[in-house]
Amino acid sequence: MGRNAFLASCIALALATSFLAGQQDSIGRGDREGPGRQPGGRNVDGPAEQVWSERAGDTRSRMMSRPIILAGKVVTEDGSPIPETIVVELVCHASVRQQVHTFKGGQFSFDLSPHPSAAFLDASVARNDADNVNPFARVPGGEYTAGGDQVDLSGCEVRANLPGFVSDRIQLGQRRALDRPDIGAIVIKRREGVVGSTVSFTALAAPGKARKAFAKAEKELRKEKTNLDKVRKELEKAVQVYPKYATAWHLLGLVRMDYKDQEGARQAFEASIEADENYMRPYLSLVDMEIRAGDWPRISELCGKVVELNPFMVRCRYFHAVANLNLGRMEAAEASAIKVQESRDSRFLSGSHYIRGAVLARKGDFESAAKQFRHFLKIAPEGRGAAQIKENLVAWERQGLIRADKPSPIQAGQTFP
Repeated sequence: MGRNAFLASCIALALATSFLAGQQDSIGRGDREGPGRQPGGRNVDGPAEQVWSERAGDTRSRMMSRPIILAGKVVTEDGSPIPETIVVELVCHASVRQQVHTFKGGQFSFDLSPHPSAAFLDASVARNDADNVNPFARVPGGEYTAGGDQVDLSGCEVRANLPGFVSDRIQLGQRRALDRPDIGAIVIKRREGVVGSTVSFTALAAPGKARKAFAKAEKELRKEKTNLDKVRKELEKAVQVYPKYATAWHLLGLVRMDYKDQEGARQAFEASIEADENYMRPYLSLVDMEIRAGDWPRISELCGKVVELNPFMVRCRYFHAVANLNLGRMEAAEASAIKVQESRDSRFLSGSHYIRGAVLARKGDFESAAKQFRHFLKIAPEGRGAAQIKENLVAWERQGLIRADKPSPIQAGQTFP
């Protein structure tokens, strides 16, 4: 195979696989937000869209005669209004054990009773059957006393989780059933450079009738057997009463997606953006739609806007890179891919190495391109396109475009003294 033909083949492979590999690694991750279940089985991040369900085993015997309660409030550093709802987490030794959502002006409470319905747990929280009885199973020092009215929470803390904001952490210790529940206020402040938010503050100004309709829709979504017709009608009522209800517009778009109403969903997402241009969820939902349609210019535009609102939204930086690679905008693609690789979540987005490899190959820097492709192979040696990449690298070596990759002493069968 000639040099030019081989280069074209390599770039074509990178184009074909960069999105697919990255899509496998990145879809549904976002900016460390807790996933939930929504109509149609898609992942959502916000409590407004989340479908809650009680955990199994509610008939098991209770270990505690009296509950141990933690209660507090989330407030903003500058005193600005609190978003409609915020996730609050109980973390023990770097493991999220329970999650709840704020209510009524930022208040929250945890029921630490050792029974299944004590709190709603994020689907990503690792747990086994023992956790159904003890929410602190496998947590060092987290065992209950024999009487069940005291628990050691040394090494545990409570924090808020709102993308784009930094949260204070309240350290815990020994807790007893008769202790005063109030643990104080968690202060959150906006991260530097972040303008957008995953919650919409327009909901704070919604009139009572619109709020009531939205609450009915949310309540229906919590049911095991959801009546989506009822949800859709209540949401349509909410946005009719209050057209600036960005959260309701976004949820309506998700419901319309479940009805296969693509155009209606797109209109709802666009209306959500028009109601609150700093609300990032509708942008992300539109990105998911355009990925399926392969509309790279629109994906580049949408992800560019999201990154302006929140530079830490790594998933959108990745798709911005993919879109610009497919559009032939090499500089923009490389810049976004570099930002992805500088993030702590880069291991989830291995396709960024395809993107940089393709860009560098087009520039004629084959050694650097090979380094990127080899890095991908270390992360996903059996991933999609890996076999073809290996063949291409061997051909590059034969043509003298790159130096042979030297195996490590272990790979070469050598031993250390």
